[in-house]
Amino acid sequence: MSLAYQNWLADFEVTEDGCGAQGGFDTDYPSDIDYCLGDTVTLTYSADDGCTDDACTATFAVAVADAVTVSCPAPVNMSCASLEAIQEAYENWVEGFVINNPGCNSDASIEGIPELPEDVTCAGANLSYTLHVQDNCSSDECTSTFVVTPCEESCETAFAKLPMIGEEDNPNSECFIDHGFNRWGWTNKFEPIDSTYTLPLYAGAAQCDVDKGMLVGKVEVSYAGGILTVNYLMDDPYYLSEVHVNVGCGMFPTMKNGKETVAPGQFTFNAGGLDEVTEYTVEFSDIYGDFWVIAHGVSCYVKYCSPDVNADDGDYVFDGTLDCNPEAAGVTAEESPKGKGKGKKNVTTDVSVLDLGELKVYPNPFSDVVNIEFVSPVRGHAVLEIHNMVGQKVATLLDRYVDAGEPNKVQFKPDTEVSGFYLYKLDIDGEVQIGKMIYRNE
Repeated sequence: MSLAYQNWLADFEVTEDGCGAQGGFDTDYPSDIDYCLGDTVTLTYSADDGCTDDACTATFAVAVADAVTVSCPAPVNMSCASLEAIQEAYENWVEGFVINNPGCNSDASIEGIPELPEDVTCAGANLSYTLHVQDNCSSDECTSTFVVTPCEESCETAFAKLPMIGEEDNPNSECFIDHGFNRWGWTNKFEPIDSTYTLPLYAGAAQCDVDKGMLVGKVEVSYAGGILTVNYLMDDPYYLSEVHVNVGCGMFPTMKNGKETVAPGQFTFNAGGLDEVTEYTVEFSDIYGDFWVIAHGVSCYVKYCSPDVNADDGDYVFDGTLDCNPEAAGVTAEESPKGKGKGKKNVTTDVSVLDLGELKVYPNPFSDVVNIEFVSPVRGHAVLEIHNMVGQKVATLLDRYVDAGEPNKVQFKPDTEVSGFYLYKLDIDGEVQIGKMIYRNE
């Protein structure tokens, strides 16, 4: 543009000088003009030799330059979506970056938009791209983001049971509920015969009704010459965060006070804090006579996400022999198991089983903060929730493992000024205590 202006100025000249006429502009002229904002220059060029004269006028005009303009798509924020939905949304997002007017920059292009990560359904994504275009007169830019939040992890307690015989339940598989416990699950009886048994692993099968649950994998129970192997194999997309196995001569483990329990924290082997384990093996040695196995786990999955195959092993060594023959007087699994494994340890305790009245709530009624104290009789997973009188959960005060015999204390302060009733619900491995609290705002 500048060169064109200079050439235009150079085109003013005296073509016939008569008697030596000299030409010139009648007014001063700018050496350059504003090409971005637009400008108009009109000049008159004249010549005179004393006898004759001549003049001409011309105009150099530059229109206002069109500004560079770009546009970006609206930010995308997806949560718990399938890969197909994410890919479709991503393609639409990419197509939303547009150079509406490149101005004088005809080479402007869109490059470098970040790609979706391969594991987007599991790990999510947090993409951001800024489109910037400029020429000599103007520039424009915009930014948009593409965020994918994976589905939340969902976990359920799971138990293995011997498969049905035809259309009938296997008589060697007993439901906890049929023996007076208030939680579901199965204990399974085996004979000391060299063989491998495959037990379906069900999660969320309330009341021991497999139709209410999900088949999340299988447990292979193998016996050979006194060696018992319990092997968990999870189906995609499920994985294990905890494994608990009880092996004993009786259906259920027995605490020191003589009471039977189905709390997983009291099982022969315990492992917690597992990192998306899809295979887990526990081995027991010196097992003789008919024996019972409870195979429990916490099965988790993230919707639309498949975990990597991840095997892990736990091992357990009996301090003695588990001889379940009627005439045997050896130790049992409940008497003195010592062993090692990953995660949580098996805990024995001299603390008696708590009755409902032994859970302390004070002061009750309360006007500000109420204290809740309890001592668990077992090592297990404790969840303490507060509900209003219509059953809505208003707070979770505790959600972790607690040790047997260890005191636990939490506090609750309502976030409302309205007086009323609240219910507390303490669940320790399926053993539930519920009570009422009175809040009087003074």
